[in-house]
Amino acid sequence: MKNISVLAVFFTVIFTAFAAHALDISDFTQSEYAFPANESTELKIAPKTLAGKREALYNFLNFEPGSKVRLITYIDTPDRQLGENSLIIRVREDLSKPKKSKITVKLRADSPKDFGDLKKYRKAEIDIVNGKKYYSASYDIRYNPEDIDVRKVDVAAVMDLIEKKNPEAWSIVGPLLKPCRDRIKQTIVMLGLYWKGRITEVPGLVWADYTIWSPYYKTPSIFMASLSFKGASSDKNLERVAQRIKDAMLANGIFSQSTGSKTQQIFDMSPDFN
Repeated sequence: MKNISVLAVFFTVIFTAFAAHALDISDFTQSEYAFPANESTELKIAPKTLAGKREALYNFLNFEPGSKVRLITYIDTPDRQLGENSLIIRVREDLSKPKKSKITVKLRADSPKDFGDLKKYRKAEIDIVNGKKYYSASYDIRYNPEDIDVRKVDVAAVMDLIEKKNPEAWSIVGPLLKPCRDRIKQTIVMLGLYWKGRITEVPGLVWADYTIWSPYYKTPSIFMASLSFKGASSDKNLERVAQRIKDAMLANGIFSQSTGSKTQQIFDMSPDFN
C-alpha cells in the first residue's frame, strides 16, 4: 500500500464533493480481533468436522455443531491498483445460505483521520491482528449466485451491480475501475469453512469464529486457519478475551506472531498478481 500521505490525497480527491468532517475514532463502533493459527501442515486442508486433533487444539472453545461453507475471491488489476489505494473488492458466495452472498467494498487505513466523509457504509470497525490495529469501513452489495459465478467472475457484472445498488460504494471504486476494467483479474478462489464456538473462562457469552481457508481447486495445497471475535469498541472486556485466546493458543502451540492478512496471502499465491 502507498504511504499515508498518498492515501490521504486519494481520499481527499474522492470525497471533495462532501463538505463534512472526516471519520472520527468514535465512528468505529465495532472491533474485531483476529489471531492467525500456526497449525501443523499434516492436518486436513478442508475437514468436514473438527473432531479429533483440531478440537483438542481449541479446547478453550465450546464449538456449536455444524459449519458454514463459502467461496471467496478478490478482484484487482495485476499491479494491484486498488490495493495500492487501500481498497479491497471481495466476492463471496455463501454455499450454506446463497441469499447471503455478497460483494464487499472495503477501505482500509492506519488511522481514522485518513478517511474522508463516507456515506451509508455498512460498518466502520477496528481490525486488530495480533495487537496491530487497522481501521476499515465497508459496503456490502448482495448478489444472486445465478448471476455472478464466483469461480469465474464476470467483472463487468460486478461493476454494474455496485454502480446500480450502492452509489456510495461506486463513487469510491468507480473512478479507479472504469479506466482499467479490461485489466481486472480475480485471485484464486478460496474455500472457506467456518465454525462458531463459545470462549470459556471469560465473563459473559463471547463467541469466536474459527475459519479454515484453502484453495478451492487445491492448487497450491495449503490452508490458512485463524480465530476471530468481535464486540463493541467501548467494551473493556475485549482485551481480557483477547488475552485469554492468546494464552490458550500459546499453551497449545498454535499461536502465530503474524500480523498479516489473509487477503494479502491470497494475492501472493495468485499467478495473475505476481
